[in-house]
Amino acid sequence: MDLREAERIVAGGRGIAGPEGIALLQELADLLGAALGASRVAVDLGWLPWERQIGQSGRSVAPRLYLACGISGASQHLAGIRGAGTIIAVNTDRSAPIFSVAHLGVVGDWREVVTALLERLAARGEARGLSR
Repeated sequence: MDLREAERIVAGGRGIAGPEGIALLQELADLLGAALGASRVAVDLGWLPWERQIGQSGRSVAPRLYLACGISGASQHLAGIRGAGTIIAVNTDRSAPIFSVAHLGVVGDWREVVTALLERLAARGEARGLSR
């Protein structure tokens, strides 16, 4: 799914700590019918290809929902999500710049938040395309 056309994007940054984190985010993205994106750092580390990079040196996006996990929010990344409708950020650093643009911010472990979301959605029988 092309990031520029996605209505929902789940994205990860350095804070997701590697390919295992990408796999968990992909699971959530699949369940939500979302595209998977990344910060420049995550792409530079080889966790996702350049086509998944969001920001000034990557893609500018305008989804209805943008979920940022482990992304601190460098100014270049924030420029790339300027068109997003609702931004939800999860980061352990309460002073991360991403929180300055987030509509909902969660200070905590992204893995706990994503795992809880997956469990909740599975329990409710949610699937792609439902609950728009």
